[in-house]
Amino acid sequence: PFAVTGGRRIAYKQKNPDGTWRLAVLDLATRQITHPAESRPVDDQPVWQNNTTLLYPVRNAANTLDVWSVGLTTPARLLIPQATTPSLS
Repeated sequence: PFAVTGGRRIAYKQKNPDGTWRLAVLDLATRQITHPAESRPVDDQPVWQNNTTLLYPVRNAANTLDVWSVGLTTPARLLIPQATTPSLS
């Protein structure tokens, strides 16, 4: 239910008080939780693209999914429209 990068950070979905889910990143050294610049609810667990960028699906206006990316310090951007889940091989 979470993604680990370099043994330093864990990315996961954190439940909001309204029942929706948002992205969260736990720094294992400091135990600090941060939230990437994505305010929309996420539908699935994030995947690390690299040490600073997360991939994750977001439901769009047509009620299908798009895959987005967001950096720990950069804004979210559409990566793959009409895709259900990120997968790296």
